[in-house]
Amino acid sequence: MILFDVIIGRHKHISDIGAIGESLILTMCVGKRHYHHTMKQRTKSLPIPTAITTITESPISPITLTRATDDQTLIGWWLRRFTSKHTLRAYQSDLALFSKVVGRSLRQCVADDMVSLDVWLRENVSNARRQRVIATIKSLFRFAQETGYHSVNPAMAIRVPKPTETLHERILAEDETLTMLTMTKDIRHRAILTLIYAGGLRAGELSGLKWKNLIAREDGKAQLSVLGKGSKTRQILIPAKTHHLIKAYREALIADITNIANIDESPMFQTSRGSPLHTNQIWRIVKQASERAGLSKKISPHFLRHAHCSHALDAGAPIHLVRQTLGHADLKTTGRYAHARPHESSGEWLKVA
Repeated sequence: MILFDVIIGRHKHISDIGAIGESLILTMCVGKRHYHHTMKQRTKSLPIPTAITTITESPISPITLTRATDDQTLIGWWLRRFTSKHTLRAYQSDLALFSKVVGRSLRQCVADDMVSLDVWLRENVSNARRQRVIATIKSLFRFAQETGYHSVNPAMAIRVPKPTETLHERILAEDETLTMLTMTKDIRHRAILTLIYAGGLRAGELSGLKWKNLIAREDGKAQLSVLGKGSKTRQILIPAKTHHLIKAYREALIADITNIANIDESPMFQTSRGSPLHTNQIWRIVKQASERAGLSKKISPHFLRHAHCSHALDAGAPIHLVRQTLGHADLKTTGRYAHARPHESSGEWLKVA
């Protein structure tokens, strides 16, 4: 088959050629080769191929890359891009708040709705929650526009606010951390607290540990394989004292639970039914430990992770090693801890100091 492409200035119909004296460019496409031939019109009667006697403009319809016909289906596809259970719960919570405040379908939303949402968030929630909700909504509407579900992106009318730096409020002093550990007598609870602190683990990472992830070394230390954010695995070196405590806990676990067929495949920290310890239970254990230590702050497991980073940097640990242990994607994240608790200031050089 030979296809002809006709380029004639601004003219839309080939029949106009007979009335003008411009150049006619015929491009013949045969297979993968292109042949260009330019003819100067010399007569008013130019034979025109019947297949292309006229060129008409057909309306261009919006490109749709999704079969979703309603918000629920589109949101379902959008959420499938994320794998973390914590992320999914957070996004679902944000979307529920969005639906409550705006009260419109995605296709009905305009820029005015986005601005009204931002005003409501500014007046009713913390800056951190406002930041996350706006980031969630902007991501969803960007996905809706890119797939053709929504013709525009109304969320472009608002910006994600800059976070308020409160990291210094969530860092425990070293003596506070050690008091929490020493005052916890239950061996399982103490093993949980110590491993979170010594390994810089997230609660979800601790919950997913199995005994096969812990490999003993000849020097008394141990290597721990941790599945972190984004399904990325990192290797952590566990200090000898912490490993000794974990071994003592394992012996107590085996003595207490006799129906474990394969200890290596079982969760390191499990319920009475043998299932992995839920993050909510880990939160309760940390909360109880903080109350025993007499801490007035509302402590979460992440406080111990913060403490690991801050205390290690204070003790002179290389920042790249701390980043590797904690699994930070960006070195800037680790660097925030160095600025959260400064040890010197230019103010000390002033006479008023």
